[in-house]
Amino acid sequence: MTEEPDARPGVDAGGSPSSTPPPAPDEKAPRKRRFGRRRAEVSATDADRPAERLDEAPAETATEEPPASAARSQRSTDRRARRELAVAMRQERRRVTPDDQRRARLAALGHHPGVLGGQAGVAAEPTTVGGSVREVLTQVAGIVRALHPRVAVVGGLIVGVLAYVSERPLREAVVAGAGVLVTSAVLGLVNDVRDQDRDHANGIRRKPVAAGRLPAGNASFVAACLTLLLVPLSLQNGVLAAAALAGILVSGLLSNLWFRRTWLSWLPWAVSFALVPAYLSYGGWGISVQGGPPTLSVTVLAALLGVAVHFLLALPDLVADRRSGFRHLPLRIALRTGATALLLVSIVFTGAVTLGLVAGTISAGLTR
Repeated sequence: MTEEPDARPGVDAGGSPSSTPPPAPDEKAPRKRRFGRRRAEVSATDADRPAERLDEAPAETATEEPPASAARSQRSTDRRARRELAVAMRQERRRVTPDDQRRARLAALGHHPGVLGGQAGVAAEPTTVGGSVREVLTQVAGIVRALHPRVAVVGGLIVGVLAYVSERPLREAVVAGAGVLVTSAVLGLVNDVRDQDRDHANGIRRKPVAAGRLPAGNASFVAACLTLLLVPLSLQNGVLAAAALAGILVSGLLSNLWFRRTWLSWLPWAVSFALVPAYLSYGGWGISVQGGPPTLSVTVLAALLGVAVHFLLALPDLVADRRSGFRHLPLRIALRTGATALLLVSIVFTGAVTLGLVAGTISAGLTR
């Protein structure tokens, strides 16, 4: 057989090493073969994949939420959360009063507790002269508003005119009217201090104590001073007249403390107005006992007038009173008849009782 020449590089046909250097290897050929081998392996792998695994991939993908839908859902959730946060912040901003803001500023400054406004734990805010004057004017305006000046002035004028019409001297009429005015102012201050939390929760801003324009300590201090002033005013009308005025004050305080929450809310009003004829009939000048007992018809009509006034003054706050858990007589009746019907009946009843009281005083007189 014919021997084939050795094909190994660097070896001649006889098998001995050749002096001719071997040719340089082609670098591109192995790389092409390597890349081709990889493509072939990948094709073989795809061809050998089971059919069921290829079918499962779309099913798994279909169960997942598309990225665009998930992003839209997340944006919708974020918008809803921002709206809820904005509503909560607006509600919280409405509940914050100027007094609360002042307390927050003082707490941020780190001041020690002081006695500004008569409240413990409130620091004296450093202010300029203009700020101090402005603060004083705000306090004075709040005190005047908390006195319920319209109710107090009207009550004092009515009693003073009645005293003057009953042929008492002008000085006695002035002192008698001043006593009723101061008593009404004290009851108004006590009412605002007592109801500050309820009024604040119900958003009633017309009262300075609830709105934060007048601290409760200042209002209580003014009420105490007016009560001390009431002692000489009432005694100047006589001992029995002073006792009648003290009964009016005590009846009003009991109404603020308990009666106005129950169906007996009309009772303190009836007692207070029924004592007004006694205050006038026993009134005079000096501490000695003077005058005589009032007529029975005038006393009864005055008590009925007190009930009518109670209904008229309770009507504007029916919603807030019901929200606070009060169940006084005007609220109970309004829930059955409606507030509008109750208002009309109260106006007619008040006018009729007032006319009867005037007629009874003219015909029978104030004193027996």
